[in-house]
This record gives sequence, C-alpha cells and structure tokens, in this order.
Amino acid sequence: MMGGYVCALFALCGLMLPSILERAWKTLSSQIHGLSLGLAVAGLMVHGALDGAALLTSSVQSSLPLAVLLHRLPVGIFIWSVFSRE
Repeated sequence: MMGGYVCALFALCGLMLPSILERAWKTLSSQIHGLSLGLAVAGLMVHGALDGAALLTSSVQSSLPLAVLLHRLPVGIFIWSVFSRE
C-alpha cells in the first residue's frame, strides 16, 4: 500500500483543519474563512498535481486513469458547490 498512514493523516488534516479553524475563532471568521478556502485550493492543486504524476507513470492498459477520473468527480462537485453560491 503506497502512502499508508501518512496519506491518511494528511487527508484527515485536510478535512478537519478548516472546520476547526473556523469554529475556534468566531471573531475572525471572515479572515479564517478566507484562509480555509486558500488551504482548500492549495490542497486541491497539490492533489491534482499528484494525480497527474500518477497518470504520467501509469501504463495504457492500467485501470488507474479510470480510477483517477472517477475520484475526481466528487472533487468537481465540491468545487461547484463552493463557488456556485451567490
């Protein structure tokens, strides 16, 4: 298993850290919200770069391209839900 516990730790941090920051500092909520969005965008950029690197090293007969495509759908839905608000 590639990555293992280190990847799980980063995934957990990416899911929990923005929420924890927003709840911890209610008085700075607008600034923390911007920081949370910045962290989310940076995480999505790194995630996309790692997906691209994985696709670069995969063979044509591999099922990795389909797996990457399928797991990018929830990412796209997340981005749409964040930026579709008025």
